[in-house]
Amino acid sequence: MAYLQVRNKTAITSLLSHSTRTFMLILGLNGMANSLSNIFINVFLFKVTQNLYDVALFNFVSYVIWMPFYLRAS
Repeated sequence: MAYLQVRNKTAITSLLSHSTRTFMLILGLNGMANSLSNIFINVFLFKVTQNLYDVALFNFVSYVIWMPFYLRAS
């Protein structure tokens, strides 16, 4: 429990290896890029169809498609 009370950022980063920090950086950048691209796709779909149902359907289908892969990876 004492390791959870670390107040120093350098102590936290020293617990992770260089490859783990690099992997976390890549995952973070990938997540940001996906979020940004989804914003533009949602705006494009709304401008083309003028219907929020199509935008919601796109988001629902994308999450349903990713769910089995996410569950399998964890």
